[in-house]
Amino acid sequence: MIVIGTLKKVYAGLIFNIGIMSGLLLIYVGMKYFNQEWYFIDPMVGLVVAGYVLYTSGQLLMGGYGMLMDRSLSDEEIKQVEAILATYESKYVRRDDLRTRRSGTLKHIQFNVYFQPNKSSFREIYGVCVFLKEHIQQEVGHSMVTITPLPA
Repeated sequence: MIVIGTLKKVYAGLIFNIGIMSGLLLIYVGMKYFNQEWYFIDPMVGLVVAGYVLYTSGQLLMGGYGMLMDRSLSDEEIKQVEAILATYESKYVRRDDLRTRRSGTLKHIQFNVYFQPNKSSFREIYGVCVFLKEHIQQEVGHSMVTITPLPA
């Protein structure tokens, strides 16, 4: 965000200087060749440049707000997680409470998985959870997966 903000600031300065020079040139052309004083061009160019600066700063503000606030993963990523969980549905009884959020660049995925305690050993349950976690982390980049195994 800092680099993008600095680049936009430099670009706005460039636009500002081009606006000033073109405004002065138009005023000079009006006075020299048309015998008219086109001083109204100066505030118009200033308004255009100010509008661009406001638009750019609004984009930066909304981008920074989106980065700082947690939000849910995209529908495509949620469907991807659901598809992974559906492929391994035979290894557990049921699953619920899928919660996703994005905090900065890190994606958090949490859900509960229910197992039959009398049919599954701790080692099997742990193996399924680790396998699911690794598979989801491979498919959904920069993700942190939390699986809560529960008895059915």
